[in-house]
Amino acid sequence: MRYETIESGSVNNEYDVANLEIIKVVILSTCGEPPAGCFFDLRLNDHDCGEYYELCLCWEYEETIYHNYLENAMECFHALNDNLDWQGLWDAFPSDNWIANTYPEELDA
Repeated sequence: MRYETIESGSVNNEYDVANLEIIKVVILSTCGEPPAGCFFDLRLNDHDCGEYYELCLCWEYEETIYHNYLENAMECFHALNDNLDWQGLWDAFPSDNWIANTYPEELDA
């Protein structure tokens, strides 16, 4: 199976994984469903520096490359990434889990 990575995020940061899901939803709503035989996948990769997830566009046939859809998806991702304040988004909707992981010193007080 072939794939191209759209973006990656840390396994240790729940918001990185959520960001990848948001990116996927925006790409699907902007570019439409991938062509037949193509799909999005969150792939877990193990690296010397640790594990991380990748949002990938995958396809089954080696000889087929979905250039147009992939280019549109990448353009959509870059437009979203350049125009969205990711930290501001998560600051506006913090979860108890996120607060515990980000500001442990406040919980000790």
